[in-house]
Amino acid sequence: MAATADVIKEQRERSAQGRALIAPAQVVRALVRAATAKPKAARGTLEEFKSQTGKPMLSVTRQGRSGLVMRVVPDSGAEKSEILAACEAALERYGEKIVK
Repeated sequence: MAATADVIKEQRERSAQGRALIAPAQVVRALVRAATAKPKAARGTLEEFKSQTGKPMLSVTRQGRSGLVMRVVPDSGAEKSEILAACEAALERYGEKIVK
């Protein structure tokens, strides 16, 4: 939907400025590209923790009622203590019904 709104906005701006409108083939390409683009974050992702190096080290997702899934990302450059701290923070934020 955002791609459609962007195309409409661009067409209106071009029309108001007296410029040529976007060619129909380009409009179709933009809309198809937007419709087939993969989402950036996995569905259900609550948070992604990054290591001190800036690389993702832990992702936290919720899958229905089955609880939390914490995935430790390989080759993040994170220390064990850093990963454990991120796990603890994730449980503090999202584990209210899991951990007593």
